[in-house]
Amino acid sequence: MKSAKSLNIMAWLAACIAVVAFLAAPLPAQARVGCWGAGCRGKDPQAMGCNRDAITIASVVERGARVELRYSRACNAKWSRFTVPNDWLAQGTPYAFMGVGNRTLQQWHARQIWSRMWSGPIRACGGMFTRAGGTEFCTRTL
Repeated sequence: MKSAKSLNIMAWLAACIAVVAFLAAPLPAQARVGCWGAGCRGKDPQAMGCNRDAITIASVVERGARVELRYSRACNAKWSRFTVPNDWLAQGTPYAFMGVGNRTLQQWHARQIWSRMWSGPIRACGGMFTRAGGTEFCTRTL
């Protein structure tokens, strides 16, 4: 028969193993994403699955168009999402970009577009190419 002390030690070890196993298991969102942190830079948030847990952490609205700085905890990355009113599509081509880097152009008329991802402090921007030049605006840097 085992002593009470050895039973307590065995129970404590079993609890420790259970805690370690729980902490080591990936979160469901992490299990589905294709990149993390700096490894997400330049990648499409939709293709990598980072959009699944994304939240808007900053936004700005001008003349009916909305720029959002999106953040995925599972990917630890950010991107710009730009949504324009229907009447903007007849005036030009919308684009989205981060505070650094190239603009992500839509090759078709879509009301909502997004940039490639970035990690670290950045701002989200959106704009519109028109015959008259265009317009552009950004969120604050986060």
